[in-house]
Order: sequence, then structure tokens, then C-alpha cells
Amino acid sequence: MKKKIICLVLFTVTASQSFGSIIFHPEKKGHLFQTFSLFTEEGQTAMYHQDASRYWGEIGSRITLFDVDSIWGKPQFVIDAGIQASMRNQGKEFNTDTIDVRIGISGLFTIDSNTRLMVSVSHLSGHALEDIPDKDLVPLNVGDETIKFRLIRDHEKKFRYGGSLKYVFGHEGVIKKLNADQFLEWLPLSERNSIHESTPYVALGFEENGFDKYALTSHVQTGLYWGSHMGETHDEILRLSLGAYTGMDPRQKYSHYKHTKKTFGYLGLAYEY
Repeated sequence: MKKKIICLVLFTVTASQSFGSIIFHPEKKGHLFQTFSLFTEEGQTAMYHQDASRYWGEIGSRITLFDVDSIWGKPQFVIDAGIQASMRNQGKEFNTDTIDVRIGISGLFTIDSNTRLMVSVSHLSGHALEDIPDKDLVPLNVGDETIKFRLIRDHEKKFRYGGSLKYVFGHEGVIKKLNADQFLEWLPLSERNSIHESTPYVALGFEENGFDKYALTSHVQTGLYWGSHMGETHDEILRLSLGAYTGMDPRQKYSHYKHTKKTFGYLGLAYEY
């Protein structure tokens, strides 16, 4: 997969040089293509307390490569990488059951001032650690390669809505290759666009994916955030969130091989930059 990512980056650079001028160190646009409506999201660092003993943690990073301002959509190209961990509190220590790793490259296209298109290619791998109760999952492999098309639109700094269509072109085991998601965010007081004032929000998302058969995953989240989510100028975002999730197990090895489903509520913090 590393070779595929490297080849894709080289192809992107070559194509960009052929069709338009390249701008390095541009103003970041990644926040304009993100949503709070899905439980996991590229570029997000978070810690969620799910119940008395279980936690979910993520560390995400986004590297902005360059803009190409002379072709359609004036795309910005970015690399995303992230680690997600499912943890249990065992009194004086935390035990980690699973770790999932994601890396990908995206083209962020601006259709107009409120409408945007993201095209991304990513690799997702799932890992089970020795502390996991289900030892039979440890030797099994999880590795999915996915291409995703996301259309996203903002309306009057109060609403963000859209959806994604995903095709899994490389995978382990039986899987539904065509997946989708839809999302809606509502900012009842409009965005404050400030790190000093909070913006309340409500976010709702749905995903359709599965393995032997399709399953519906739903997620709702509400809370406050500080920073710029819909503003053109990039800023860090700190989010205090309360949410509920029901659907496919977000732990990749469990969902891939045991086809388990999870329902839980959570409270936590998320950070994006």
C-alpha cells in the first residue's frame, strides 16, 4: 500500500505541473470538508468516555501539500493519517484491545463558495493486541483500500450537509464493496468563528455498509466547539461533545470477522487543526 500512496502522490504532482501552477504552504481548507456527524473522521484527535470502564481514543493528523489554482475546483491536496484505539480501564491501568490505523491522500475541490467535493484514496488496517479478550482475532488480517467521493455544502453558516459514496477495491474477507454515508449539521446560533466564543451544534449521520449483508449505522452528536468550522480562514477547533452511536462495531477486527454491532453513548473532547 505504501507504494500505491507514493505512486499516487507522484502522479498528482506530475499532473498538477501539467495543468496548472502549484502553490506550496497554502491556507488550509481541510476543515471545510469535515463533518461532526460521523463517529470517526479524518484529521480528528479525540478521547471519548463510553461507559464506566471503556474509552475510545483517536490521534489524527493532516498534512497540507499544495494547491493547484489553475484547474477546475482549485484543488488542495492533503495527506491524512490516524490511529484509533479501543481501551478498557482496569483499575490502575488501561488495557488496549484494538488499534486501527488509517492513511490516505485527498484532493479537496471547491465547486463554489458553499459547495465542495473531496476525492480520497485511503488504506485502513485493523490490529488486535494481547490484552484483547477474544484471542482468536489476534492473528487475523484486516486491510481495506477505499476510494471515496464526498459532496458537502454549507448554508448561511447554520447548516452543513452532504454525503459520501465509497468503493472498497482491496479488502480482507467478505465485504460489501459499495458503501455510503449522509450527514447533517445544524448551528442554531450560527457560527461564532472564534476560539474565544463557543458555537453550539447538533450533528446527525448515517452510514450504510456491511460484510455478509448491509447494515445501517446511525450517530448523533451535540455540544459546543471553539474555532472555525465553516469560515474560510483556517483555525483550530476544540469540541466538547455528547453523543450516541448504534450500528457496526467501530473496532475493525470485530466488525470484519465477528460482524458485531455496538450501541453506546459517550462524552468527550475532540481537537482538529
